[in-house]
Amino acid sequence: MLTAYLDENGHESQEHVFVAGHVGNDSQWKAFLEQWVPARGNRKQIHLSALRWSNPRTHKLLAALGPIPARCNLTRAVGGVRVSDYADLLRGSHEQKALKGYYFALNGLVTQVTRWIPDDERIEFVFEDQRRYRDTASKLISDFSKTLVNSHGKSKIANWSFVPKGSTVLLEQADYLANALGHLYRDQNSDKSIWTKSILGDMTGIGAITKRKQIREVIKLGHLVRDSGAVL
Repeated sequence: MLTAYLDENGHESQEHVFVAGHVGNDSQWKAFLEQWVPARGNRKQIHLSALRWSNPRTHKLLAALGPIPARCNLTRAVGGVRVSDYADLLRGSHEQKALKGYYFALNGLVTQVTRWIPDDERIEFVFEDQRRYRDTASKLISDFSKTLVNSHGKSKIANWSFVPKGSTVLLEQADYLANALGHLYRDQNSDKSIWTKSILGDMTGIGAITKRKQIREVIKLGHLVRDSGAVL
């Protein structure tokens, strides 16, 4: 069984929105905890929005934490879209409220992750609970679970769940990764982007950051094209 722990960034923005995290099996997540918890020192939890970015110790902390997921053989998973690339096509419509960037970002991620997992594996998605997107995420993944089956006739998606903010250390890597992508796409030369690059590593992984032409074609067609390519 594989588990993906995911968080989002930029969900109220007109720029890039990301859903991101890592995927791994139980032994990989166990190894992650064994390294991550000591590396964060005496902090009870890590949320990038609460860090003191003017403090050099923040840079040191992020540099220590960033490489841990890759060292534990966890796989990056990313979904992203730039809202301004398609917002003009929906302005003033009912769809403008329904089709927020979060929806497209999550769709791209789930599409690629479920294609990537081996036929004999199943996956559970765990999200930090955002009440405003819980129904959206649940409906989208439920639809996927009904159609994506392995050769044994079982859904590739075993389960999905939503947990409160700060309730598990396992989501901290997702907060870090989603924020790092947000900083990278907003300004790759900013201090925050430079300080968070360690978790991006070599930029490999699974997922889809949808291009402008692609998302506009999807909107115009009035449906989602589940073939957005694996690209970070």
